[in-house]
Amino acid sequence: MVPDLADVVALLQAPEPRCRTLQVVGREWRHHALLHEAFMAATPPGALVATMARASGGPEPEEGEETWRWWSQAPESTRVEFAFGVETLTAWFRGTTWWSWSPSQGARTNEGHEDMGHGKGPGEILVSPAPLAQVLDLGPLGRHTFLDRQAYRLRARPLSRGRARNLADATLHSLGRGADEYDLVVDAERGFLLRAAAKLNRKPFRVLEMTEVVVDGDLPAGVFMPRAPEHEPFEYFEPTRRLSLEELPAAVPFKVFVPARPPGRLAIVHVRNAEPRRGIALSATICYLVPKADGGHANLWVHQSAEPEQAVPQPTKARSQVDEFTVSTDQSMGCLRCKVFLEREGTHIHLESTAMALDELIALARSLVPLAPWAAS
Repeated sequence: MVPDLADVVALLQAPEPRCRTLQVVGREWRHHALLHEAFMAATPPGALVATMARASGGPEPEEGEETWRWWSQAPESTRVEFAFGVETLTAWFRGTTWWSWSPSQGARTNEGHEDMGHGKGPGEILVSPAPLAQVLDLGPLGRHTFLDRQAYRLRARPLSRGRARNLADATLHSLGRGADEYDLVVDAERGFLLRAAAKLNRKPFRVLEMTEVVVDGDLPAGVFMPRAPEHEPFEYFEPTRRLSLEELPAAVPFKVFVPARPPGRLAIVHVRNAEPRRGIALSATICYLVPKADGGHANLWVHQSAEPEQAVPQPTKARSQVDEFTVSTDQSMGCLRCKVFLEREGTHIHLESTAMALDELIALARSLVPLAPWAAS
């Protein structure tokens, strides 16, 4: 029997909390090649896309799978554990305050600053699926039983009309960006998702599902108490700071350089704070919007640090030398990116653009001049 769609949508949009307590063990499965294909199909041409290199340096397996865990108690306590790169991250939430710990990042907290968010991992969209009703065209497939719970199956396709499309780009990233179809299993009693499969050309590339679920059960004592190994204290850490160009020279311990003639409109300036535990030094990025011949814009990034190659997220292949510059081009992420690396007066600079040819980027690198505090205005 096919369920009434309006009733299922009302379940999806039910207000939080949906239960007094919730305990979940879940699974995230991915087909890497299809995941990449779908992601790039949904990525605008010219966008800069960062990737995470495999720690082993070996070939990537065809499929990947991780386990995640979730505990929550109404009205505002949550604990999650999920894969973060090659390690596991644990985070606790109480109202607007969060605490997190992982081996590479250590013990951190936002101390209640609402402008510093923290993700709750792959389980969040299953537990809190209400935003999906605004960005998906839903169709009922029938009743279903999953984990001994009564459920409804839905077929869903991304909406592509106006504001809904813009909202979908952010929301559907949680399910699998770039899918042309999703299979959803909705819990018939509480309205959360028990399973969601993202598909491209009818082939699944990402599956999120609960493998164990306990609703309104007793929770282990102390499950919401933030604790780091060896009693490591939780410290406030702000990963990036957004600044004006005028503020930048006084905010970093190295000389800042800018193009003598800006190639476009200044878009954003930010400083990434040092993370010694992860081997990341303090760096600054200046981004310009560069006009294109078709009337649109693309980006130019000028990354700078006292250490070489900060903000380069993956190994860069096929490098060569042009005078004092190291240069490369890269099409691995679906668009041509030109890169120029140089060192000037102790500052390591990395220019990258999807709008400029390599010779244009080299000319821009030659034009770099120091940004003195008095000159910034």
